Amino acid sequence: MKCLVSGATGFIGRQLCQQLAASGHVVVALSKCGEPLAGGLPTIAVDLARSAPDDALLQGVDVVFHLAGIAHQRAPESDYNALNCSG
Repeated sequence: MKCLVSGATGFIGRQLCQQLAASGHVVVALSKCGEPLAGGLPTIAVDLARSAPDDALLQGVDVVFHLAGIAHQRAPESDYNALNCSG
């Protein structure tokens, strides 16, 4: 199964990506900064607050885990809603 994970470098996202990859799934890992994950799993830098991922990244994706969000910082409520709810 091909899985897209937003927020891949966050606490839950890192664990999920590792488990998915270990289970043999193809992982498309998105993060704001694009830093690689443990085990060399690459991530793709996408700031979801500014733009959507390229359509090419979504080709063949079977499931999306939307874990990106604003956490541990203050932001206007509209920013929280835009990213955490509308994504």
